[in-house]
Amino acid sequence: MNKFRLNQILEILTFPYTDTRLMQEDALAEQEDAWCAYIDHTERFSVKGRGEASVRYEKARKNFGKYLCRLCSGRARSLDDVLMAGEKFFSHNRIVEDMSHRWKGAGRKEMVAKCYMDNIFWIANSLLTSRDGVIAIRTWKNKSGREFPEDILGTSGAFDKVEIWNTLIRIVTPDLFIAAFVVLNGNRMEMFYRQGANISLADKLLMANLKKGMAETHMHINVSSDYLMLWEKTMNLAIWKEYIANPKSKFEGYDYVLFHVSVYRCMAAYFLEYKAGKSGQENFFTEKFPEFQQSMREPDVSRWETRGEKILYFEKMEKKWQAYIDDIDVLEMKNRDILYSILYERYEELDTSAEYIFLAKSLGYIRQSQDMAYTRLFLQYIRIKNTFFSRIFQRNTVQGLNWFQNYFSKASEFFRRGMTKERRWDYILKTQMNIRSLKKLELRMSVDTERRFYGADDRQVQLELQKEILKEVGSFLVHYRNYIHGRAEAPTIGIVLHFNKRTSLDNTTGYFCWRCVDEAQLYNTRHKIALRRKYVNIARAIAVIRNEIPYLDEYLVGLDAASDENAAEPWLFSPAYNEVRNRRYSEMVKVYTGTEGDKRYKRINNIGLTYHVGEDFRHILSGLRHIDEVIEKYNYRSCDRIGHGIALGADVDYWMENSRNVLISLGEYLENLLWVWGVVIENKCELPVSAYALEGKILETAMKIYGNMAGITVHMLYQAYQEKFKQNFTEMFRKQDREMKEQEGGKEDEKRPLCRYGTGSNGGEKPWSLSEIVCTYFCPVYENKYNQVIWLETTEEDVKLLKALQMYMMEKIRQKGIYIETNPTSNLAIGEIESLYNHYILNLNSLEKKNSGQNLMVTINSDDPMVFNTNVENELAYMYHGLINAGYDSGTTLEWIDQVRQYGLESSFIAKIKSVKEMEEEITIIEKEIENFRKR
Repeated sequence: MNKFRLNQILEILTFPYTDTRLMQEDALAEQEDAWCAYIDHTERFSVKGRGEASVRYEKARKNFGKYLCRLCSGRARSLDDVLMAGEKFFSHNRIVEDMSHRWKGAGRKEMVAKCYMDNIFWIANSLLTSRDGVIAIRTWKNKSGREFPEDILGTSGAFDKVEIWNTLIRIVTPDLFIAAFVVLNGNRMEMFYRQGANISLADKLLMANLKKGMAETHMHINVSSDYLMLWEKTMNLAIWKEYIANPKSKFEGYDYVLFHVSVYRCMAAYFLEYKAGKSGQENFFTEKFPEFQQSMREPDVSRWETRGEKILYFEKMEKKWQAYIDDIDVLEMKNRDILYSILYERYEELDTSAEYIFLAKSLGYIRQSQDMAYTRLFLQYIRIKNTFFSRIFQRNTVQGLNWFQNYFSKASEFFRRGMTKERRWDYILKTQMNIRSLKKLELRMSVDTERRFYGADDRQVQLELQKEILKEVGSFLVHYRNYIHGRAEAPTIGIVLHFNKRTSLDNTTGYFCWRCVDEAQLYNTRHKIALRRKYVNIARAIAVIRNEIPYLDEYLVGLDAASDENAAEPWLFSPAYNEVRNRRYSEMVKVYTGTEGDKRYKRINNIGLTYHVGEDFRHILSGLRHIDEVIEKYNYRSCDRIGHGIALGADVDYWMENSRNVLISLGEYLENLLWVWGVVIENKCELPVSAYALEGKILETAMKIYGNMAGITVHMLYQAYQEKFKQNFTEMFRKQDREMKEQEGGKEDEKRPLCRYGTGSNGGEKPWSLSEIVCTYFCPVYENKYNQVIWLETTEEDVKLLKALQMYMMEKIRQKGIYIETNPTSNLAIGEIESLYNHYILNLNSLEKKNSGQNLMVTINSDDPMVFNTNVENELAYMYHGLINAGYDSGTTLEWIDQVRQYGLESSFIAKIKSVKEMEEEITIIEKEIENFRKR
């Protein structure tokens, strides 16, 4: 199903668990109340009252429909459509029946809350089952039963449950439904034994295959934990105490309600253990903790003004809860869920999250009782929790990496807040250790060193940079060694260091340009020249330390560049990628002294290269060009990897249908044309476009940028485009600057960017040179010209061209033996993909072409587990179910999955699978050698 349509349907289904305003105003409850008023007047034979009540009901019904329309991401199909969906999920007849029979005497609006609670169980019953002692997806349709007449989404084949689950769990945290499933099955807490954040999506056939071993080769460390651990940390009163007292802490308005929710969670668990069901305890929360009602009713309103107020308020609440639970020492519970410490210690051996226990006890109590006061607060707790995660989970709404970065940065910020780096690593490793049969684990860590390393070339600063990288990498490896100590097995670990792609105002302000190449101030900026040199310095440092430290080459295994693809094109990183494999810093064999003073020899593995590219693009042509630039200009070899590469397998017809008019920058459009021209002129493949036609477009576009076209040819523009990938332009800049000064007559006050001198915007007639064109790439005024936005109409001829270029690029990748890293859920949320089961991986490695020799080597990974609420096992399962859904038999599908699984292991930059003992011994050697190195 189309991802936007499915997202809207599930947003309607789940609004009772996501909208915190419902505690103040509930449009569905108003509609049902209006209906009851109409019935009341009918029973009293009041004609006037009936008429007024009828008008009120129609108005309330339309208001409910308008509310659902506003709720939907994107454009709702129609008011009638959303009202029909509302009726499907929140049946008026079901609510009325409950009013009449099941809960007589309950308030009318309370029955709507009862409906909301019933739907939690209905969803759980529709989507979940157990398989081999593990909670798993129910892929079949339920038959009508006494409590649940059918699946909540009906029996239509249009709704695939795996696809539903993929979208649902990025709207509502799945622990709610997992707990509800346990309640439906007798509320036996042992069912939570080793229950992680997600259910199993693999059936028996698939699980038997995955037990052979999996690799996670594309995952970013800052968001590689899961939502349960983030919530556990957010609900930790010890962390709140430290955070409130810390003068450096920054508070948001939502912190006020999150603090109250953390106290509520603790006291609600206490209530369920000792007070629930007892006489006189009906108003426990309203009487003892009125702050909950006030704060949770208006979660966006903060009543904290100063830090002193926060501290005093915490102390006040601390005294209140200690009146009931006097053994809470929050500081001792910093590294442990407080519920395990005070209430659930008997459940800790289940090795699961305390949140599951709390949810199951709450749901069980509500299901058995008619305690609407508890129900209202519990529902609001769920809404606040999901609102919190709505800032972290990325749904299938707005595409692109810019939008994704909002979620990534929030997830990373919340995860780091109030926690030591070592504690965060514990959470991350615990999450990944929960994945069965994970044999290799690559974690991507960012390289963001101080600015003083941007332009420095001297040996002492290089040494400091090497030490800084070793400090971060070494501390993580030592932590990993300590974490796995005593375990029977653990995945072999590898670190991939990645650069962050970013843009900067320093490129456009006019204060810095290529003519400042020898000025120190340039290297205290994020100008392209400074960043390119910084990246080279880091790459050189990585190459050196991998050679210097024995065994580090087997743990510091790769280099990557990630983040906003449109902000930084491959040419900015090409010098660094070529530097990291420079023979000057690469050794074949390392000679070192063993623990007993003996001489030892160690072969050094090459560093692996990967690069996020072709993931987010304004035009498919841009994505394909970027992929080709990475392969050619980074000198990619067999077993290097492309991160995402959506442009390679994107459905061009689907993209064309949704991208008739594309907004693109002039510079990007010009380089797309130049790249295609190069492919044509060098006879690399047959394309449905002539060099002559391209040349006309190239010169027309160039005129809009350069103005004066004297001396400019297509060949010169193509040469300049190729030149920009080279490493060092310093001498060229100096030579060009000397020539410019001669033209200026040596006047210092006229030292400005190139375009001010009569060769650019002022209409000068001096012919352009190749060097001058290259200089424009570092010129702030020409940067603005390159960034001018134009409309580009796509045509049927473009479709033919794009399809031919996709085939050309796939053939190149196939011949070079390069792997493509895919991430199904991430790609669905960010990229140009219609639905989960229309994933581009099936165009890159097709079952129809299984024996044709035309398939690419692809891997499946999770990317950002916290943002997309997934893991590598479930990502493989999504594609497995997608192929079954498409009509392929189990045997054929399993063969394909097995091949992709094996590609993951083979493509990993981690050379081999190691035992815990091997890793402990090698990391100990690394630790010792780093200590010696840092003494230099």
